[in-house]
Amino acid sequence: MGQFHFHSYGWSAVFGVVAILCLWGLVKCITWRPDDRDDKIGKRILLSFLSFILLVTGLITAFDRIKKGTIVVKAGTGEEVRRYDSFVMIPIWRRSDFAGLDMYVLTNTAFNVVMRVEPITENPKVRRIDYGVKVRSPYTVAGWRAFEKVVIGDSRFGDAETFLRFHLYNFNEAESKELAKLYNPLDPDQQAAFSKKVAEYLVEKLALSSLTFESAHFNLVNGE
Repeated sequence: MGQFHFHSYGWSAVFGVVAILCLWGLVKCITWRPDDRDDKIGKRILLSFLSFILLVTGLITAFDRIKKGTIVVKAGTGEEVRRYDSFVMIPIWRRSDFAGLDMYVLTNTAFNVVMRVEPITENPKVRRIDYGVKVRSPYTVAGWRAFEKVVIGDSRFGDAETFLRFHLYNFNEAESKELAKLYNPLDPDQQAAFSKKVAEYLVEKLALSSLTFESAHFNLVNGE
């Protein structure tokens, strides 16, 4: 998450200058009267091209570009006012609409972690299991602040993947006997039961960080 800032009003001054230059260029294209016909055509083309570039530049500086995923909240309270689910361009003269508001750019990111565990079955033998867990980042300002505090701000973690691995290592230890009972990754019932067990173990840990559980899937490792 990052806070969104409008570009400086210096760009607005640039827009004014660019608009004047653009108008001047267009006038010159129309009124240019060189004696040489080829020279006249060449200079008109050049001035037309430059005028077009200046016009595009002027239009760009006249609008603020708000990215997809930007959330507008009341300054101080953090109450959400509106959310932009697509890219929009807002003219600079509408900046007053955002007085007393903060804007944050959120990214709804998926984090994937692959783990290996080797529990001992009742036979007994070692069963090698690889599994992947997918979680998703928070999509609210309050959620991102919790994520920054619990995950990024903790020296043990620093990022979502390390945070998730930390708790999955504990999961492997706590559930090793149950994991040893997994024997068929093609069985949808076993996959569903495994995913449910992972979700139940992680639910409280993820809630503190505002991450959300999405899926878990296991496979057996043979021939190693």
